[in-house]
Amino acid sequence: MPIYKGSAKITPIYVGDTKIGKVYKGNTLVYQGIVKIIKNSISFRTTFYLMGNGELFGCGHNTAGQQGSGGTDNVLTFTKRADNVKDVFVSESTTFYLTTAGELYGTGSNNY
Repeated sequence: MPIYKGSAKITPIYVGDTKIGKVYKGNTLVYQGIVKIIKNSISFRTTFYLMGNGELFGCGHNTAGQQGSGGTDNVLTFTKRADNVKDVFVSESTTFYLTTAGELYGTGSNNY
């Protein structure tokens, strides 16, 4: 599995030297340490990444609120959505994620 540099924000993602403690500066963001992407869930213009430290990031289509941002504007950069996440599932207009405490959250369309 690839290792990506990252912290609380992962835009842009830098790939390369994996020495712990090396600092990358991109735009106004600073990256330090190693954070693995352990799962991605992608569906119809919506993408979520689950990081090895339990952080969940989302980006993309949001017309049904599937990004969990509280609105329906599309999300153009990866944005942190939750902490302590164990698993994530994305469908065309709905997102579900399971926390390490066993709580299941859903956001987006409630149609079936």
